[in-house]
Amino acid sequence: MPQSARIWQIEEDDSLREIESRTVDFEAQLEDWLEEDISVLSEELLIIGRQVNTDFGGQIDLLCIDLAGDLVVVELKRNKTPREVVAQGLDYASWAVDLSSEDVQDQADHYLDGDTTLESAFREAFDAPLPDVINEGHRILIVGAEIDAQSERIIEYLSDEHGVDINAATFQYFEDEETGRILSRVFTIPPEQVEVRTRRKGTSKRTPPPTEEEMERRAERQGVADWYCRIGSGLENEFKTETTQSALGFTADFRDTEFPREKGRVLNLLPDPDGDREDGLQFQVYTYRLASLFEVDESQIRELLPEDRNDDWQYANEDFEGEWSGSEGYFHSEDEIRTFVDGIRDLGGSPSEQ
Repeated sequence: MPQSARIWQIEEDDSLREIESRTVDFEAQLEDWLEEDISVLSEELLIIGRQVNTDFGGQIDLLCIDLAGDLVVVELKRNKTPREVVAQGLDYASWAVDLSSEDVQDQADHYLDGDTTLESAFREAFDAPLPDVINEGHRILIVGAEIDAQSERIIEYLSDEHGVDINAATFQYFEDEETGRILSRVFTIPPEQVEVRTRRKGTSKRTPPPTEEEMERRAERQGVADWYCRIGSGLENEFKTETTQSALGFTADFRDTEFPREKGRVLNLLPDPDGDREDGLQFQVYTYRLASLFEVDESQIRELLPEDRNDDWQYANEDFEGEWSGSEGYFHSEDEIRTFVDGIRDLGGSPSEQ
C-alpha cells in the first residue's frame, strides 16, 4: 500500500506539534533538487545525464551510475498513469542495458561538459576507482510526490516474482511558518530487500561484497583474526567500517577538512585467506588524510606504522597525489598493532586502551 510520512515538531515544553503536509505540485522542482544533490535519493549515485535521449524515443529524466559501476534509470512519475510510468522505466532500462563502456563514458563526458572526467567525478563521489567493467547491471528508480497503489503492486510484483531491480521513492513536502520547508523520502520496498530479491532470482551479474563476518573468516583462515579484531575493536569509536571485495575499510567524516566530503577512506585491512600468519596482516593507510583529519604532520602518522611498509603507496595504483597517497605494508605483531591503535586513539581524542 502507498506509504505516507507524518512529521512532528518537538516544542520547548516537550509537547508535539504536527507539521502539515502540503499538496502543492513540486515534482518539477524535485528533479532540480535531485540534480543538485542526488544523495537525497541515494548516497551511492552519480548523475551522468539529464533528459537523456534514447534510441526508442523519449527521454530519461536522470541517468546515474552507482558505486558498482551499474546504470540507474531515475524516472519521475509526474502526471503519468501507473502503466505509463512503470512501462517507461522498463523501456528506458532496455535501452540502457546495451550501452557499452564507451557509450557510458561519452554520455558522462557530454553531461559533465569538460568540467571533469567520469573517472575523476566517480572517485570524488565514491572515494573509489571507477570499476573496470561498467554497466554489468542496471536498476530502475521511480520517483514521485505520491506512488499510487497500482504502481506499487506492479513494482512489488516485478521485484518479488521476477527479481527486477526496481523500486519507487515517494517524496513528501511539508511547510510550516516556524519550522520552514521540509522534504521527506520513503521507499516502497526497503532497498536492501530489493538487492536480496535480485540476487535470489539470479538477475544480478555482480558478486556482492563480503559481509564483515565473512571478512573476519578470511582473517581466521590466514591465522590473523586476533590482530584483525584488535584493530577493529580498537578503532570502532574513531571510524565507521565498510567492506569491499578485498578489504575491510575504515572511513571518517571529512566535512571539516581541506577536502570536505561526508565520508572518506582512511584505512584498509586486507586479510589473505590463502596466506598464513607469517605473511602478516596487510594494511593500506591514507596518511595524508589522517594527518589532515587530526591536524598533525604526516610524519606523525607514519611513526605509528610498522617498519615493513612502503611509503610511496598510491591509491588504486594510479598517479594520485596528496589525499590519495599513503603507506602500504604489513602488521607482524601485537606490539605493532598496539602502537598503531593507541596512537590513532590518542590523536582522535579517545583514551588509549591498556
